[in-house]
Amino acid sequence: MRDHIAASLIAAACLLAAPSSGGAADAAAAAAQLKTYLPSSGSFAAEYVVLERDPNFDAYAQRFRAAQEANREWFADYRAKHAGEKEWPYDPKFGVSEADYVRYNNKPMNQFREVSRKRIRVDKQVTGPTVTLRLQAENLLLNELQIETNTPAARTSRGSLAFREVVKLDRASLPPGVHEGVSFQTPDETAIKGKFRESVLVGKLTGTSTGIIHWSLNTPGKVETAYVVYPLGN
Repeated sequence: MRDHIAASLIAAACLLAAPSSGGAADAAAAAAQLKTYLPSSGSFAAEYVVLERDPNFDAYAQRFRAAQEANREWFADYRAKHAGEKEWPYDPKFGVSEADYVRYNNKPMNQFREVSRKRIRVDKQVTGPTVTLRLQAENLLLNELQIETNTPAARTSRGSLAFREVVKLDRASLPPGVHEGVSFQTPDETAIKGKFRESVLVGKLTGTSTGIIHWSLNTPGKVETAYVVYPLGN
């Protein structure tokens, strides 16, 4: 089946994949863009939301994979027939219902559901090119994010995150909506040695003045995901 369908089985799968290496030009452009995604206030209110994968999606993914294994030749022909198309039409040979296919494949945000939401405060400290954001609340998955705006690079309590890529989506892959930004990820050597992959995106909800930080931690058998939204402005 098409790569985007396989990738959509876990929207956070990029956490496990090797990061695409951004060149010097990409990094320079990302550094310039990154500054526009950071809050202007020194202290501000934000919304902190924890997500989890919809457990019904796991069953859907298993059925889809089983159909792929049982019908390899058909899936290869289907892939060739629809190459280049943005959306691939449903077929009963997918092994899932059309309603589930539309729900999970055409609308990837539905692969996740909200676990909790809380109002928090965030304190911002600027030291030269380094911006530190401290999230003020208890029992948070992400408590502090340090951003090097010139490099660009990022750091959490778990260690350094390397620049991965500039992200501009035409449809929402994660809640709460379509977003753009600069993503960072645990370097391969650290991820292999530590058996975890941490990922952060700093950006904004496309077409709005709302900033967003998307955070995920992928460890064997477990993916933790949260996001923070906050106001941008002068």
